Amino acid sequence: MEKKRRATRAKLLEAAYDVMVEKGVDAATIREITDKADIGFGTFYNYFQNKEDLAVGVLDCMIHSVAQRNLVLTAPLQETRPDLAMAMSTRLLIRSGYQDVTLGWWARRPDLLADRLRAGLHPFVLHHIRHAIATGVVHIAEDNIEPVLAMLIWLVVGGMRDMQLGMQPPEADALITEGFMRVMGVSRRTAHELANAPLPAVAPLTIDFSFQDQDT
Repeated sequence: MEKKRRATRAKLLEAAYDVMVEKGVDAATIREITDKADIGFGTFYNYFQNKEDLAVGVLDCMIHSVAQRNLVLTAPLQETRPDLAMAMSTRLLIRSGYQDVTLGWWARRPDLLADRLRAGLHPFVLHHIRHAIATGVVHIAEDNIEPVLAMLIWLVVGGMRDMQLGMQPPEADALITEGFMRVMGVSRRTAHELANAPLPAVAPLTIDFSFQDQDT
């Protein structure tokens, strides 16, 4: 039964993403989503309270999948160049927020997006920050890691929002990433070089809709 329940939830999330990409999050309806998933309308409420709750589930799946993708793309750098791996991951995250319709919708709700990013990325970012501290490429006191992480999340979310609203151009991802690295104690020159380093080729994001976050 649990396996079937997880499969049904994943179908609803995938259908929601497809409909939201096509019509926008606001225009998408629960009926359209359940029809696309081939799941009874009433069954929806066994899994989600309302459309926004469903949209949160989609967002969590996307954040998790972006984090996993970035780990794979930067894996060759994580031991030898943790600062470059972190800068690349940050730029790729910001670009996802600018390019994806659903992430863009959340970028216009920065308080909610910041909460979900902090929860979803916390284990990934915390590990990399501590490794970067140990190797001497960033300079943050241990008891300042959590406050700095909170500031960094808001820096990224604010950048995503400005890009979505047309207040910053798409190439602002490099400038935001430079600020990200500066907050972690990286010198101005090095932060600029890291933020403007060539990015690896990125395939379209494959989202794992079977992911269930800590609140599920």
